[in-house]
Amino acid sequence: MGRTAKDMHTWNKENHREYLSSDPYKKDSVIQQVAEGDWVATRFARTMDYQGDTVKVYLMQFKRFESARLLKYMSIGIICR
Repeated sequence: MGRTAKDMHTWNKENHREYLSSDPYKKDSVIQQVAEGDWVATRFARTMDYQGDTVKVYLMQFKRFESARLLKYMSIGIICR
């Protein structure tokens, strides 16, 4: 899968695991996941340290796949302290 920026992961399972395990103060918890056709929607909470504070970010991601390749990615989030 192609990257959208030099410093971003390709978002396959292995890269996502590497991303999460690279920082021991970061944890994702999936709240809900729905798939329909070639789209997958995931709602999750990420708890992490940010500038010395522990914050929780609620995110919604929408991904469109074709032949096991990521074609489109959208994400929105809300930060809570």
